[in-house]
Amino acid sequence: MDLRQRRRWSGGMSLALASALSASLAVTGVVSSVSPAAADSGDGDATIRVVREVNANGKWDQALEPGMSGVSVVLTDDAGRSITGTTQADGTVKLTPGNSLGGGKYRVEVKNPESAGGGVLFPGAASLRSDLIDPTVLS
Repeated sequence: MDLRQRRRWSGGMSLALASALSASLAVTGVVSSVSPAAADSGDGDATIRVVREVNANGKWDQALEPGMSGVSVVLTDDAGRSITGTTQADGTVKLTPGNSLGGGKYRVEVKNPESAGGGVLFPGAASLRSDLIDPTVLS
């Protein structure tokens, strides 16, 4: 058997095995769907910082852009369930999804206050784990 014949045989065998496994999987119905897990109490907090972006560089410049207090922030899960909080003096609000929201993806909505003076507000950072965020990058 030369090298070319061995390659064909080896590749053919792999293809045959893959086909057999696929057929076996389809017949036995082993494939199942997995529903998303819900957040448990203690799963983490979402800390959101609201600042006024004054120089449009997409980064939080702490000296130029202090946090805004009294801003309403809504955290919503994929199913449309929400929790709400208000920013403190430093512009942050800590929201705990706990059992109120499902785990996974969240949408952060920041409501522009009357005192914003017509400016646009940005959520500075939102994460269930504070070590995963760069507090100088607006997202």
